[in-house]
This record gives sequence, structure tokens and C-alpha cells, in this order.
Amino acid sequence: MTTPEMTDVEDDLFTKPLKQLKLVFWGPGASGKTTTLRHLSKSLHPLLCSNRIEISTSEDHTLLSDYLAFHIPLHTSTILFHIVATTGQRRLLATRELVATGADGVLFIADSQPDVAGENRRSFEELGAYLEATNQSTPIVIMANKQDLSGSLHPTAVRQHLNASPEIPVFGASALYGTDVKQVFQRFVRDVLIQFVAL
Repeated sequence: MTTPEMTDVEDDLFTKPLKQLKLVFWGPGASGKTTTLRHLSKSLHPLLCSNRIEISTSEDHTLLSDYLAFHIPLHTSTILFHIVATTGQRRLLATRELVATGADGVLFIADSQPDVAGENRRSFEELGAYLEATNQSTPIVIMANKQDLSGSLHPTAVRQHLNASPEIPVFGASALYGTDVKQVFQRFVRDVLIQFVAL
């Protein structure tokens, strides 16, 4: 049975002009990109969000990408966001770059554990080189994940290890428990929309 709420959502999606934006989750292997996507798929309104798609290896590592879509009905249009989480495996850099093509925003998900600081830096440098090579001016937000673990680096220390520029915001979160994930994502979406409106 179709409820008034469902009808309103469907009207927004199908009768207003549709604008589409691509959001990319980038980061080293096992940093929490897929876990973040899983949490968002549960916390976003089910009428605004698609079913999550994961393509993983038998070891539960992302093989190609994970995917989630959601839309925001605005007064004059509907924004459809395609969220793609890239694989973090070193050997699949070319796949990562292919998946990230045309990104309107990048959420870099760093692992806050000190022993993987080098992997974070490598992945962040790969992202920077890719964006520079493709001449993409893309908003970036950094999520310092795994803040729930003992000994995790403070987001300020994660920024320093990444050598990230001061204008890139860095926030702590825990994808495993969902702590602050939605708040970080909302800030990320806000920055993307500001850039989109300015174009």
C-alpha cells in the first residue's frame, strides 16, 4: 500500500529535474570504506536510499567497488548521489582511478592506527597524484576512522601524517560503531553541494 510519505518521495524523484553527483570513498585497504558505506545504508532514510551493492573477494576485501545511491529532494530539483567506495588494495590502483573518474567529491577514509600511517600517506598521495593528473578540482574531506581503538591517532595527528593542506577538513569517527559517521558524511555532502552550486 502506498503511503502519503511514499507518494511525496516518488513525486519528488520523478517529477522534478534530476541532477546527479558522484561521491567517492578512497583510502588504504581495510581503512573502513565498506563499513562506512554499510552504516550509511542503515542510517539514511530507507525511502531515499537504494540497496547497497558490494563486490568483494573471499577475504571480504573490496574487489572492484561498493555502491550506494540516495537522493535529496530540493525545492526545484532532486539531487541523486551515487556513492562509490573504491578498493584499497595496492595492486588495483588502475581500478581505483577508473572508479573515481568524474568524482564530484572524495571522502578519504584513513585508518587512525599508528602502524598503518605509512599506508594512509601512500594512498593519500595516490589520490593527490590522480586528481592532479586529471585536473579535477574536487572537494576532499578526511575521516580519521577507528577512533574507538586504543592508541588511535588524534585527527590532528592523522592530518600531519598525511601532510594534508589546512583547507581540507579532518574529522574523527568510528565506522564500526557508527560514531560521528553520519555527521562527517553530512559535512562532506555540504561541501560537495557548495562546490556544485558554485560551478
